[in-house]
Amino acid sequence: MEASGCDFPGVQIVLWERRRSVGKKKWENRYFIASQKLESGSQKRYARTIRDHWGIESRLHWRKDAILREDDTRCRDPNTVSNLMLLRNLVIHFYEHTHEEKENLPAWVQVNQRSNRHLCRWVTRKSWGK
Repeated sequence: MEASGCDFPGVQIVLWERRRSVGKKKWENRYFIASQKLESGSQKRYARTIRDHWGIESRLHWRKDAILREDDTRCRDPNTVSNLMLLRNLVIHFYEHTHEEKENLPAWVQVNQRSNRHLCRWVTRKSWGK
């Protein structure tokens, strides 16, 4: 697709073909919007950028959306939304630093909703800012 067809100067639509092998093997076409023209030899850079984006989505945003239900927030007050975001980030931080080897995030959250004593002890033992 040409930039003139999008009515947005400078935009490039990039077609990305990939083979998916989860379950039944098949080819998928995905389309991405880019601000720079795809030049010969830059395919690896585009691939790395796309993988990096989805890596962030998989590691952080998916946890916040699927497990901590961030998308279900109906509040529109900017201060409240910011505070909830900080609390969700703290939950993920505490999970990464205190969970048992085989304990997944949903189970960890459920246990700590009932009793957060060991988290409070962990926070008070840390020397913050040093």
